[in-house]
Amino acid sequence: MNDRIPHERLWRPGWAVAGLAAATLMFAGSGLAYAGAGDLNGAWIYIGGPAEEKARIAAVDKVTDRMNVFMKGKARGKLKERTAPPPMIRIHIEGSKLTLTGREGKALRIALGAPPMEVEGPKGKAKVSAKRVPDGFVVVSQGEKGGQRTTYQLKGDTLVAMVQMSGERLDGTLTYRMSFGRK
Repeated sequence: MNDRIPHERLWRPGWAVAGLAAATLMFAGSGLAYAGAGDLNGAWIYIGGPAEEKARIAAVDKVTDRMNVFMKGKARGKLKERTAPPPMIRIHIEGSKLTLTGREGKALRIALGAPPMEVEGPKGKAKVSAKRVPDGFVVVSQGEKGGQRTTYQLKGDTLVAMVQMSGERLDGTLTYRMSFGRK
């Protein structure tokens, strides 16, 4: 099977041109609670309100604040667009296979526990991985000029996605939150 996925088929939950792959954590008897696949599976709609939006915009402004005046406006515009939460996501975990569907119905399919998967697109190559964590999973993508780590965790009835983005031109790590409720 070909491990390469065309860039156009890859859902990007943010900024990096990337895809996913993973290692499953095994903690027999450790007491860590892992959400069952059924707990995460299904359609989730964005429910973050004005406070979440304001915090995301402030985070974008913070990592672009030291850029020169010519780059700052363009960079802020692109980051605000790329970090905008999708109106809905779908998660399906069956065994060690994760399918994450986002904007425009583009699905990312990855085997949890598999070695990092290389993806290629018009803006370059990236390696992507995913792993289970207590109450959710983490997706990590690392490209030539930056990366992204998104942690999806259940917090009561809410799916919280914590996103951390880095880039060679950013002043620090861009961190923001997206909240989703069941559809």
